[in-house]
Amino acid sequence: MNNAEILKKLAGIFGFEDISWKIQVTNRDKTQGMAVPYLDSRAIQKRLDEAVGAMNWRNEFLLWQKNAQICGISLFNAEREQWITKYDGAENTDIEPIKGGLSDSFKRAAAIWGIGRYLYDMETLWVEIEPYGKSYRIKKGEYDKLRWHYDKNVAMLSGKAPTPDKAQGGNMEQPPYEDYAPDTADYAYIVKSTSVSGNSVCLTLANKEGKEVSVYARKGDNSLRSGTKLRNAKFVKGKSDFGEYFTMSEYDIAA
Repeated sequence: MNNAEILKKLAGIFGFEDISWKIQVTNRDKTQGMAVPYLDSRAIQKRLDEAVGAMNWRNEFLLWQKNAQICGISLFNAEREQWITKYDGAENTDIEPIKGGLSDSFKRAAAIWGIGRYLYDMETLWVEIEPYGKSYRIKKGEYDKLRWHYDKNVAMLSGKAPTPDKAQGGNMEQPPYEDYAPDTADYAYIVKSTSVSGNSVCLTLANKEGKEVSVYARKGDNSLRSGTKLRNAKFVKGKSDFGEYFTMSEYDIAA
């Protein structure tokens, strides 16, 4: 394979079974959480083996400022007859600090090579959670919802419209939370779901084409509930340690 073919294979879409999910933030009463997709190290190693061969890639780790790890993933470039390395880093985690830092830095370096980078462009999804040890986990009944969400986002990112009969996993039907018929009323978005998050409320909005977006709005507006239709909505992008997010700064309630 030439370089273009290798890069295309590295950046290829993963099947749902290769994707893991973690809860990034929760609502105030800890009943819902924002599910974020990620790849574990074994899935990344397998992709590297498939794309360039097990003997043609390597990684190395460096300690950075005593509490962080830097990982470099090197691929052998046959055309140049040399190793090419790309680096990224991560702080040690609270649980198994060094192991967590090594794993996270490896995943980030892999994303620089294009492995799983599309996951950062996927829309977020709020799911029901339950206590698990000192943290929380996604309830088992939510994974069909996550599967549809993943398939839909992959289709959107690839420019293809998702259809239930094409969803991975067989004859899975489109779940009820997607079931609403677009109409010709004068509105831009409809509120699909709401959940309290600190001093704000997190809304899942859908436009008339069914494309969803998660945004934060001021808490206290009782009109922002499931089924409310909005016009003249304006969004402001923000950035935090958890990544990018959107705040709905202005909106009108549609009649």
